[in-house]
Amino acid sequence: MLTPNKPRLPEPSIPDDVTGFELDRSVKNQLRTLSKENAVGVGQHLVMVATYLDADIGAAPAHAETAVRRAGRVPAARELRVGSREPWAPWLFYADAEALLARGDEAGALIWFGHAANADFEGETDAGERVSELDGMVLVDLREDDDAADGRPDGSGARTA
Repeated sequence: MLTPNKPRLPEPSIPDDVTGFELDRSVKNQLRTLSKENAVGVGQHLVMVATYLDADIGAAPAHAETAVRRAGRVPAARELRVGSREPWAPWLFYADAEALLARGDEAGALIWFGHAANADFEGETDAGERVSELDGMVLVDLREDDDAADGRPDGSGARTA
C-alpha cells in the first residue's frame, strides 16, 4: 500500500460566485486535459490567485499551491513557460514566488520573482522591487532630487561668494 509522504493539505475555500470560467480561453483549453470536475476546481483556484494578487497577496499562494497540486502537468497551473507573454503570466510567476517565500525558500522565490519581473511588461506587479529586496540591493532614484543638482539639500541653488 502506498502512503503519501506528506499529509494532504486542506484546499482554501472558494466563493460561490467563482465558477472557473472567468479564465482566458487559452487557460481553459489547457485545463481540458483534466477531468471536468478537476478542471473546474483548478480553474476556480487560478481565478482566486488572480483575485487575491490584486486584493490580498498573502492569500494567493494557498490557491496557487492547490492548483499546482491538482493539475501539476498543466502549464497554466504550474509555470505557463518562462518568458510567456500571456497577460496572466507575471501574476502566476509572482504567486509561485510568494509560495516559495512562505516556505522559506528565498533562492527559489528570487528566481520566480525574476521571472515575474521579466514577464511584467505593463508594470502591474512589484516583482522587480521584490527581486532587489531579496538580492540585498538598494535602488536609489537619482532623478528624484533634480532641484538639488548643486548638492544643496534645500535645492535653493543659492551660492555664497
